[in-house]
Amino acid sequence: MSKPFFSILIPAFNQVGLMDKCIASLEKQSFNDFEVIIVDDGSTDATYEMLQKMCNTDQYTILRHEVNKSLLVARHTAMKEAKGKYILFLDSDDYYMNDALESLHDFIENNPVDIVRFGYQEVPEEVEKPPVVTSKSDMLALMDADITPTIWKNCYSERVISKALSRFEPFYCNMSEDVFYSTVLFSCAESFGVLDKVLYNYELGTGMSTSYDHTNHNYDKFMKVFDSVNNACMHMLDYVSKYAPEYEKQAKKKVKAAHKFILMNYCFKEADMCKMVDYLQVYRRPEYREVYEDGCRLLIPLCVRQTLGLTDDKMEKTGLEYMTLEQWLAQWYE
Repeated sequence: MSKPFFSILIPAFNQVGLMDKCIASLEKQSFNDFEVIIVDDGSTDATYEMLQKMCNTDQYTILRHEVNKSLLVARHTAMKEAKGKYILFLDSDDYYMNDALESLHDFIENNPVDIVRFGYQEVPEEVEKPPVVTSKSDMLALMDADITPTIWKNCYSERVISKALSRFEPFYCNMSEDVFYSTVLFSCAESFGVLDKVLYNYELGTGMSTSYDHTNHNYDKFMKVFDSVNNACMHMLDYVSKYAPEYEKQAKKKVKAAHKFILMNYCFKEADMCKMVDYLQVYRRPEYREVYEDGCRLLIPLCVRQTLGLTDDKMEKTGLEYMTLEQWLAQWYE
């Protein structure tokens, strides 16, 4: 096979019966000059056998980790094998619009940039999310959180991927891996473009990184998520310190925001106040003092309101001072 224009990289873990839309969308592409590299990340079901049957042409390469090594490592394995001029990341439960690759190819031919950002659609709600347009540089917009750190809504040149691979070694990470990856990939790019078109269908709540069971929270589950997020964030800070020190202030703010997100997510879905306090106590350490203090000042009072069913309307009738959810979020992520 000659050098393809695109390499499409797909990590998969226990995806039997869940990849039909993903593979079908590749078969339906109006532009056909691409290769697909799928990494079965130590599945415990018959994912590998399913892929061998579904993807049995030369256009597909199926790799396998004997044990689960994490989403970040699976992507890294695929990146090392990619031969395309441009590289795309596709999650195994998501899928492309039929003209996605053709649209990207035509755009790149006229705008040969390192990274192309494009729009996506949340399904099944069909909520379109166009690419962010900003007056800031793309790297600064990413670090300031104007651009969300999701790597599958961008297309990357082989030069960016090669440079990124030379700068880090993979590590186990299934949560907040995109915070790390986006920082690395954007910092390796010299030029950016925006294709204002929806190319990607994102299935809400079904990805590998969102597969944690949030219906029955406990401390052990919380600590697994905390450790994974913390690992990704610490690697991101180390990377920024070495390769992009001008963004250290923004990187530290991103770390705080990532931890506030998981703390909020667990506390909001927990009815037991004692467990909420247990989650909060994890941040009672010097490096996360601000997260802990904001948790005491903002999060726990709001959780008490939620547990007691005290809506904004009910709070207004009491005559007491209170914050609306919008006001609360503004302060929480200040």
